[in-house]
Amino acid sequence: WMADNYGPNSKPRFQAALGHPLSPKLRRDLEAGDLASAMQGLAAQVRLPRLKKLAERLAPAAQGTAVRVVSETEMQRLREQYYGEGGPGFAGLYVSNGGIRTVYLNREGGMDVHTLMHEMVHAATWQAMQNRSGPTYRQLDQLARKLRAAGLNPTATANADELLAEGLSNEAFRRELAQVNLDGTKETALQRFT
Repeated sequence: WMADNYGPNSKPRFQAALGHPLSPKLRRDLEAGDLASAMQGLAAQVRLPRLKKLAERLAPAAQGTAVRVVSETEMQRLREQYYGEGGPGFAGLYVSNGGIRTVYLNREGGMDVHTLMHEMVHAATWQAMQNRSGPTYRQLDQLARKLRAAGLNPTATANADELLAEGLSNEAFRRELAQVNLDGTKETALQRFT
């Protein structure tokens, strides 16, 4: 499971950049459980070329992935179920449980471009990211640790999975990564990420 704590009471500074509301059509598609149509529509709605291409590349992950739009109360219950803690719900949550893949979106705080893209990155990369000893995961995990130690967004740098999702879906976070140099080299954190 992957969760993103961008609920009404906890909004990291990066969320606003892509917090553009989804169009009414996309909201209806998601409410109806039609993630494939929503992703196709999102690719048409997004204006930034890099994000448009990302939406197009993520669209195939919608096949075989369910979507549920839930209330804040239900998202809080899911948080307790998967995290064992109370508190405000999340904007989005990706769960792969027993072969059933589901993206949960918070109706009150997760029906925006960023949350949908972020959760779809999790859906598209979940299987590959399960190899915790593989080189990709280890490199992302090491980078997340260094960025967290450097004081970057603790949600975006919580672990390799979150770094991957934020690094691909959040333009404001990418701009910040482009400003950070690690280990005394000229290489930026964004260059290392990509």
